Amino acid sequence: MNKLINLCREKIINPVLHSTAPVSEVSLGVAVGVFLGLTPTVGAQMYLVAIVWSIYRYIFRRHFNLPVGVAMVWISNPLTMVPLYYLFLLTGYLLLETKNVLSYELFTETLTRISE
Repeated sequence: MNKLINLCREKIINPVLHSTAPVSEVSLGVAVGVFLGLTPTVGAQMYLVAIVWSIYRYIFRRHFNLPVGVAMVWISNPLTMVPLYYLFLLTGYLLLETKNVLSYELFTETLTRISE
């Protein structure tokens, strides 16, 4: 387990923490990563960050920090996914002014059945 933690620290965390990229590139990487991390494109989010990075770099001639963008995608991980999507559901209810017809228990039960 310690080898895995050290590997993650060496390959992911340290390059992000010790980045010499300009603040504008890091902040754009954070924005792209968080935006794509909160979309329902589970399983393709890191690839989408790479695609957006390529589009920004080769078409718009702008740069953002790719490792930071990929790291920010993990804001929605298997542990946070159900609470995040339930929060999205409640936000939709609030914005559309509809009744709360789906409880948290029913929501998690439905997601569990779908994932099996």
